[in-house]
Amino acid sequence: MIIRTQIRFALTTLITAALLAPASYALKLEEIVVTAQKREQSLQDVAIAISAFSADRLEKNNITDLSRLDQFTPGITFGASGADARPTVRGVPTPSLQIDADPSLGFHIDGAYRTRTGQALAAMFDVERVEVHRGPQGTLFGRNTTGGNVNILSKAPQDAFEARISTGYGNYDHIYLEGMLNTPLSESLQARLALKYEKHNPYAENVFLGGNHGANDKDQTVGRLSLRFVPSDDFVALLRVSLWDQGGQSSFNGYKSGGAQLADGITLADVPDKPLGRGTKADFLSPTGTATQVYNPNGGGLFPNLTDPTKFSSNLPNTYDLEETSVNLTMHWNLAAVRLTSVTSYSDYDADRSGDADFSALDASGIHFFTESQTFQQEVHLSSTEVEPLEWVVGVYYLNDEGSDLFRLFGLSVPDTEVFFDRHRDAATDSWAVFGQASHALSDTLRLTLGARYTQDDKVFDQLQQNGPRRGSAITTDTRGNNDTRADTFEKVTWRVGLDKNLRDENLIYATVSTGYRSGGFNNISSNPNVPATFGPETVLAFEIGSKNTLFDENLLLNLSLYHATYEDAHALSFDAEAQASYTRNAAEVIAYGLEYEATALVSESLRLSAVGHFMDASYATYEGCVDNFTGAVLDCTGNEIERSPAIKFSLSAEYDIALSGGGAVTPRVAMTYTGDYHNTQFNYDIDAQEAFTRTDASVTWTSASGRLSVRAYVNNIEDEVPLTYAVVGSAGTLFAQYTAPRTWGIRFNYDYR
Repeated sequence: MIIRTQIRFALTTLITAALLAPASYALKLEEIVVTAQKREQSLQDVAIAISAFSADRLEKNNITDLSRLDQFTPGITFGASGADARPTVRGVPTPSLQIDADPSLGFHIDGAYRTRTGQALAAMFDVERVEVHRGPQGTLFGRNTTGGNVNILSKAPQDAFEARISTGYGNYDHIYLEGMLNTPLSESLQARLALKYEKHNPYAENVFLGGNHGANDKDQTVGRLSLRFVPSDDFVALLRVSLWDQGGQSSFNGYKSGGAQLADGITLADVPDKPLGRGTKADFLSPTGTATQVYNPNGGGLFPNLTDPTKFSSNLPNTYDLEETSVNLTMHWNLAAVRLTSVTSYSDYDADRSGDADFSALDASGIHFFTESQTFQQEVHLSSTEVEPLEWVVGVYYLNDEGSDLFRLFGLSVPDTEVFFDRHRDAATDSWAVFGQASHALSDTLRLTLGARYTQDDKVFDQLQQNGPRRGSAITTDTRGNNDTRADTFEKVTWRVGLDKNLRDENLIYATVSTGYRSGGFNNISSNPNVPATFGPETVLAFEIGSKNTLFDENLLLNLSLYHATYEDAHALSFDAEAQASYTRNAAEVIAYGLEYEATALVSESLRLSAVGHFMDASYATYEGCVDNFTGAVLDCTGNEIERSPAIKFSLSAEYDIALSGGGAVTPRVAMTYTGDYHNTQFNYDIDAQEAFTRTDASVTWTSASGRLSVRAYVNNIEDEVPLTYAVVGSAGTLFAQYTAPRTWGIRFNYDYR
């Protein structure tokens, strides 16, 4: 009750301040142009729930990748397992990162889709803007956007010379270096080179191995070369070549154990001993009380003194190695009253992870997980250049994705009886689509929008699975294996219907009905008849009404959206006790609804306030056959909350420019994010729950009179809160847990030459 009162008070204070603000000064909020509908439009003119961040906003919010974007975007809660993104958007989680499944949040860089969850943590550097489209984007962006879509737009070369260098240092030995050089090569050709290097020590310490062993570190180098060719006013070609190399100690599925919990009606006697030499249930678990049915190993035994989320004890180190090369060619032709756009993209992605599978100092088991993916995409679309009375876009899309992964689990306990489990899988996808959308002006202020897309996914899946004795590092010939090849086609028509009306030039209201589609896939080989060989597509039907308002002579932006979404055949993880692995089922119906808001106000020429947040209810409307990994018990998860879907989340920020007498300015800034309590697994156990918390960031920036030089000192997460951001009940029966970054601070120097 106290928290709800505080929330109402904070929001009332912000809106009241904005409403009372004078509107006589000339300064206005900057206009952000977005391309959510395959054309350039003002953010306030697009009848879609969009959060957009300019380069300046990204820098001031210290957003360098997807992991901090959720603090300033309603409807999203970020989660990660090691270096793989697991966000939840409007009640849609990302349950699997393996090659046989697709993510629920579409992630695009310069309009090109990224197929793997690890690619969603690409660095945001030299960026023009970031767009977050909330709700299903099944018409214009297509498959695997049931929750929404993120599009990162990098800066294009310009026809004037400019350069920028940024460097900084912080705690955890954080080193940051970024540079950009833009130069014209001729009247029609410009080039732009951007580079970034970032490194910091682990946020979590491995107390068993000591030294610099741990998890949640970073060692990243990225670069992008862009060429822009403009031979005439009617043609533009933009070529981008990007390289990304990252190492460090990011884990595969969390970095420490969060304990184990028994479901109602299950006793410890029902729990089988752990496989692969992981010890008996008595050794592996240290009961802290039978009343709550919670078995938490953090108090002793194999997991000593590790109630601190920034400490863990494992006898095997985490390793991580990522390499990606990507090429993107975008071309635009202006042809009389239409514009033809072609986007051609290729990416080659490899990620190698290894670590301790039992999360303890016990010589029990280790894990190795390798993923590779080569993706080619081609989109061609034709759009009208006239906006009245009919505005339209039609196009075709093709994707070819060739991927594979290797999952290896090996036992370490007794040398003469060591065992291994290998699962090598290849997956190929050919996806093609045709799409179109049109908006017709029914009057000067009322528009009707109709859109549809047909998608066909042809998938082939091949798996080799083997297990047996293991000697040293060589696999012996006395292994047992089986091979399986499957193929299937998934197809779907997704559509969108919308009405929007301008009450005035500054006020837009809209109502939409839209659908989305996440492709089906394949499960691992299993002799268990309850494990389906194939799982089908997940679909969503969403209703939304919203309002976009530019008030007080463009000094206040207030955007609202109210939505209700039903997800049928939702992808949900279950556990196969025989194969000791998770699999995906079309097990659930999910219903999510909520209210989202975004407000930004220039209270004066110096003071800027903003508030973003949501009120949301997202739960499993039906989810029978929810299999507990610990015991194999079949549970009923109907009514449980969707993982990482807090009912309340909001962020309040303020910044104030203080003009200096000699020129320049000092700008203090503070941002506070409140996140309500949530669960991290579909079981809604006590041990996967995260209590409500706040995180406050503060910074002070000095900018020179010329605007070229700036120095910013910052501290993020002043409270030093380290919440649980991802968890899964693993095959050993305990919770695999991942936590966010603790308090960080640093200083950053920027110099721009134009």
